[in-house]
This record gives sequence, C-alpha cells and structure tokens, in this order.
Amino acid sequence: MFLNEVTNYTILLEGAKMTKVKGNYAMYEQQRDISLKSMERRQKVVEKKRQQLERFTQRFHAQPNLASAVRNKRKMIDKLEKFDTPQDSKSMGEFQFSDIPSSGYVVAQAEGISKSYDDKQVYKDLNFEIIRGQKICFVGPNGAGKSTLLKMLAKVLEQDSGTIKYGHNVETGYFSQSRLDVLNPNRNAFEEVISSGAAGTPALKARSLLGLFNFRGDDVFKPVTVLSGGEKSRLILAKLLVNPPNFMLLDEPTTHLDLDGVRALTNAFKAYPGTLCFISHDLYFIREIADHIVEVADGTIRMYPGGLQYYLDKKAGRDAVEKEQKKQLKEEGKRLKKAKGKGGSSKSSASGGNTHLNNIHEQHNKALKRVTQIKKEIKALEKEKKALDMESYVKSRHLSKDFDKRDSGTLKEYGQRLKWIQSRLREVESTIKQLTEEKNRISK
Repeated sequence: MFLNEVTNYTILLEGAKMTKVKGNYAMYEQQRDISLKSMERRQKVVEKKRQQLERFTQRFHAQPNLASAVRNKRKMIDKLEKFDTPQDSKSMGEFQFSDIPSSGYVVAQAEGISKSYDDKQVYKDLNFEIIRGQKICFVGPNGAGKSTLLKMLAKVLEQDSGTIKYGHNVETGYFSQSRLDVLNPNRNAFEEVISSGAAGTPALKARSLLGLFNFRGDDVFKPVTVLSGGEKSRLILAKLLVNPPNFMLLDEPTTHLDLDGVRALTNAFKAYPGTLCFISHDLYFIREIADHIVEVADGTIRMYPGGLQYYLDKKAGRDAVEKEQKKQLKEEGKRLKKAKGKGGSSKSSASGGNTHLNNIHEQHNKALKRVTQIKKEIKALEKEKKALDMESYVKSRHLSKDFDKRDSGTLKEYGQRLKWIQSRLREVESTIKQLTEEKNRISK
C-alpha cells in the first residue's frame, strides 16, 4: 500500500482521541493488535478478581461480624481498573454480493460510438464488446474520456451517434464520481435504500444493510444533503447491495473511503460473480480487481487481456519501441542534413540515407497494416466461433430431448454436423492463437 511505502508516522483520529505512532500504517496495526491483546489479558485478571470479591460480599453481607470485611471488599471493587471496551471503528464491515442473476455471454456491445463536447471530439466510430465475467479498468490521462465512456455504457449519458446494446438479462448498477448523480438530495439514507430495493423490501433489511455501512441509530434518517463524501459513497454501496445487479459500472469507488472501507470493497468485488467496469486511481484496488485493462487515449481504446502488471509491462515495451524508432528517425535526419551540407559528391550518400529512411517507414506501415488485418481476421473468427458454439448448443439440446422419438436420418445428420463443428472449432481456436502470437510479435 502507498501508506506503508511512504509514511514514517501514523496519527489515528478516533472519537475524541488522537494517537501518534512511530512507523507506517502496518506498524500501527501491529502495535494496535499487541495493545488490544495486552488489555484483554489484564481485563481477564481484573474480572476474575472482581468476581472473587463480589462472591465474598454477596455471601457475607448479612453477617454483622463480617460487615467491616465486606465494606473493605466493596472498596477494593471500586478501585479495580476499569476498561473502556474498544468500539468497532470500521467505517464499513465485510460484505458480499449474493443472488446475482446470470447474464448472457455478451454483456454490452458498442457500435460506431461518437461523442463530442462542443468542438472537442472525444470519440469517433468506436466499437467494442464486453464479455460476461470481465473486470475491466479504464486507464488513461485526465480528460481522455474515461468517465464519458463509463457514463455512456451506463446509459446516463447519450452518445451523439452509434448504438450501445445490453445482452440478455443484463441488469446495471452505476456508481458516479459525482455522488449526487445517483442520490436524491430530497431523501434520507433510509429512503434511498428502500427506493432501490424490490417492492415490499422489509424496513429491517434496509436498516441492517445501513448498519453494515456504519449507519446506526438515528443516522439512518440523515438527509442526503448533510452526508459527508465517505457517507455518500457507503450509501451508494448499500443501494447496490439491496438489489445487486450483474453489470456494475463504478467511477472512482474508493474515493472518500478509509482503509477499512477500501479493504471491504476490494474483498467484495474480488468475489463478485458479475461483470465490472470501473475507473480508479487506487493502484491497490486496480491490482486486486482488474483482469482486463482498457487504455483510453486520443479517442481510441486498446484492450490488454491481463491485470495491472501485465498492462504496465506491455506499455513499457511499447514505449521503448516507439522511443527507439524516434531515435532512429532523428539520427537519419541528422545524417541527411549533414550529407546535404557536403554538396554534389554527397548526393549519393544522401540518396542512400533517404532510401534507408524510406525503408524504415515502409516496414513500419506494412507492420501496421498487418496488425489491422490480423485484428479483422480474429474478429471474424471469433464471430464464427460464437455462431458455431450456439449451433452446437441448439443441436445438442435437440438430440438430448426426445432422443428415442427422432428418426435415424435426423440423428445421423445432427451427429455428423456436431462432429464437424467440433473439428472446425479446434481449427478456429488454433488459427486465433497463431494470429494473436503473430500480432504480439509485430507489436513488440
């Protein structure tokens, strides 16, 4: 974590107390655990002594000859060390999303998406697909259009042209960076959760969920307008939990959450069985959750089928190649300039340098064209694979249903077709693998 790498002192503000600990957050947690265990041991010893004294006073309080001894025991009870039981200070407890309905294989499909703000073109003719179970993090420079893309996917912002279609049985949940985009300022916390649940959601369930996110007692009736940033974030999570969707879109979900909140959120989404698209600057959260990275830059997106480290490694390699190409072009430019300065006899040298430069450009353009061609071939093969998978599923269902009632000709025809489909699927998968390897080699 960032805190453990950077800090050398930790100050904890808890209740009306401030505690300063030398060391990073991990050291503070270790010291806190040691202190709690030590206090628990002392508390057991004191409680045992208290019980002994109370048994004595209860047994002999009615005997006049022991009245003095009983008084002394009671004084000893009053002088025993008193312990303040530490309250659970976590902003939110551990939670998980349960009873998530399954969606279709394709969760969302965008075709020809374009979006502009006044004269600024953010996206033009953008195409992409989100598959069930993917946990995608959008990364890129500020202003690249990450939040715009997420909002269009959530259908809270309309694109200028193109279509975004959800797959079968897809249910969405949106967590906005601007919390009031998804909260009603005219409601209180309890009303917000009840409004997000199914009709007839019990009040007890809503209060229990709010309690999980540290809304206790009369806090459940706090108006949305007076909630802090962290409370608003926790309230949105409670709303998502009361009726959990299978496709979540989150814009900076860890903002305003403390460390306990980030941990609870991370654990919940690690176990989340649905599909997730999110934006975050929290490297810990990205590293733990994302299994795909989408880089957003200059109106285009690039998908990396791996987690944060995979993306960083690939990006570093790509940057190194681009840097080397720029260096070679710069050196060629210098040689050409130097050759021109030498006059007539240097024409052949300049011509040779120019030829070499043209060759580099030609090779680069050929590589780009081949990568584009490979992408198209892979897309066509994946479309064919999807169609074959569906046909195989349908024919298998037909064969398994009323098997004994079907004529031998149909059974033979279906059997031969299924056998061909399996053979073709193996060919398609092998070709996709070869093309992907070729594309990766060219990209390197």
